[in-house]
Amino acid sequence: MITVGLCLIYYGVALWGYQLYGWFADGEWNPYPVMAAWRASFGRPDLSWPIAGPIMEWFMNWPLSLVLTLLGCAILGTVTGVRQYARARLRRLRRKWFAEQAGAAGYAPWTIPQAVDHFDKEVLEREGKGGAGYG
Repeated sequence: MITVGLCLIYYGVALWGYQLYGWFADGEWNPYPVMAAWRASFGRPDLSWPIAGPIMEWFMNWPLSLVLTLLGCAILGTVTGVRQYARARLRRLRRKWFAEQAGAAGYAPWTIPQAVDHFDKEVLEREGKGGAGYG
């Protein structure tokens, strides 16, 4: 999904650059709205719906370069957020697992938090060096 997000951003920036080149060459800005891309791909859209029609028409008049760039940024932001959440959840589960294992191994209860911190530090260092960590 990161590749899709980056490609959408690149396409948006490239389209903006193409429009900028046309502006420098011809002296006038030729916008390329979403409606033009929609018509080229799917034909004329049905905008006769009572409430959604005006909203869709408003959106279809946006510049395609802006829509592609915003969509790419939204995808990248979502993927990054999900990955960060998964990484934090894995860390919490790993710490919980190690605390349970240390308790079952007979560690004194007051030493378990320090042992968990030490274990977590080792795992993060190992992962930072490109190792697989511990599970």
